Amino acid sequence: MDALALPMKPSPSSLGQGIEQFKHHLKQLGFVSPVYGTLEPSKIILQSTRRQEVFGLVLEGDLALSANGETTRYMMGELFFIDTTTRYELQAGSSGAKYLFAFK
Repeated sequence: MDALALPMKPSPSSLGQGIEQFKHHLKQLGFVSPVYGTLEPSKIILQSTRRQEVFGLVLEGDLALSANGETTRYMMGELFFIDTTTRYELQAGSSGAKYLFAFK
């Protein structure tokens, strides 16, 4: 998968440019149009194995993705990926999270 460069510490204006770049990259990789998602503070989504890959971009707040015994925290402007074989848990940070995600 090609790398997608987004600003390290995005401002609202640079994140807007990153969103357009993210959408373009998704289309090139064969993902469907992204969907906007929100999670309330500390909300947890438990998911068994997905049948589709998920590619996401954190817009506000932060998300913790736990999979394969490891947890990674994603902040505003960072991308996350969940493959088709991964059992995972997604948890919003203390201020909640807003994100775009797409399936393939």
